[in-house]
Amino acid sequence: MTKILQRYLAYNFILPFILSSFFFICFLLTFQLFRITRIIINKGVSLFSTFEMIGQICISFLPMAFPLSALFATIYAMSKLSDDSEIVVMRSFGLSKWKLFTPFLILALFLSAVVYSLNQNLIPISRKNFKNNIIRLTSKGMITGIRPGEFFSEIPRTILFAEKVSNEGKS
Repeated sequence: MTKILQRYLAYNFILPFILSSFFFICFLLTFQLFRITRIIINKGVSLFSTFEMIGQICISFLPMAFPLSALFATIYAMSKLSDDSEIVVMRSFGLSKWKLFTPFLILALFLSAVVYSLNQNLIPISRKNFKNNIIRLTSKGMITGIRPGEFFSEIPRTILFAEKVSNEGKS
């Protein structure tokens, strides 16, 4: 019976965890979307490249989103169980507090191992690919942004002023 109760507690944890992880990743993504949108509009990036960049940056947000999601999912699950008086019922069947929190502890240890593994293996590669894509896309067609009589500041630490531009920046 203890295993059934622990599976029930884990079940009450998983859906709120997934939804809150999705929320936090979307929340963190909104700050990067302005940068990505500017690149898409100015450089005419393909849809595949756009989704690739969004996926790469979402992967790097997982270590920030997972701990917060675990906290909120645990609070939500325990609050729901408390509101429905299920904790009282479980305690009346002789379930100790330790056994009540064991599924949450096991899930937290599993999540910490996943986050550690992501930080060691996948996230550095994802961040490197994202930065390389941003550099590649921002430098692509840089000359097309030069207009006559306007300042051009797309090159880092350099500001250009073109009095006259031939072919309107086209090669």
